[in-house]
Amino acid sequence: MNDVVLSRFGIFNDGLLDTIIKNFVTGNRNLNDARYSYPRVTAYETDKELVIKATVPGLTKDDVVVQWADDILSIKYAKQSDNIKNGKEYCLREIHESSFYRALTVSQDRYDIDKIIAKVENGMLYITMPLKEPRVVTSKTISVE
Repeated sequence: MNDVVLSRFGIFNDGLLDTIIKNFVTGNRNLNDARYSYPRVTAYETDKELVIKATVPGLTKDDVVVQWADDILSIKYAKQSDNIKNGKEYCLREIHESSFYRALTVSQDRYDIDKIIAKVENGMLYITMPLKEPRVVTSKTISVE
């Protein structure tokens, strides 16, 4: 599995980007490959909390594991092996299910990790983390010389 870490400054990974670039250059466009299996994530911050939404189609709350450790919030799903066909002989198989792991940096200095809430609803995982102190939004116009 590739560990992908998101921060406010972009994506850092341990080889996933290199694999994607290599496959693009060599013409390998097999995006059903397990190396590309990780949930798509949207994260935004309001004045009260951080909200993370991840796509988890077909999964239930019992399938997904959300953990926080050392300023890393991880989202995991471990698929059981599907090597046994249970007497089925597939004539077409376009739906591939694989395990995934996604990790995001989340500082315990900024968020109240004891009040993290996660729920799965309609194919989406919603994670909310309250800010320790409400964010004060200020603005200032900078003169351009």
